[in-house]
Amino acid sequence: MKSKTAGTNGTAELPAGVKDPKDDFGPIVNMISGIVNTALSCAYSARNDSGGTAIAGTVLGNLSFILAPLETWWMNSTTDDVPVLIKAAVDAVGNVGAAICIAESTSLPPK
Repeated sequence: MKSKTAGTNGTAELPAGVKDPKDDFGPIVNMISGIVNTALSCAYSARNDSGGTAIAGTVLGNLSFILAPLETWWMNSTTDDVPVLIKAAVDAVGNVGAAICIAESTSLPPK
């Protein structure tokens, strides 16, 4: 297995039997950053009286990041790839919903 972030042997290859850590930690980092981004963006929208559609757009847009661990190999290998199908459906609905909410919130007349 090749990795640009790999270890100590100088050939950019992981030692035999060692998994690439980005396979396990990347989705978790995405999930944490998605949760933080959602919380901060919702707080900002609420503080500036942007309305419910702006908050809904933020939440729907960040669902993809929050559900990132559903696409990991260890999750899907134990559940017959059901989580990746769920995440694909949530991504499609969430991104379309986010686009509608963002378009609606930016087209509202000023207060």
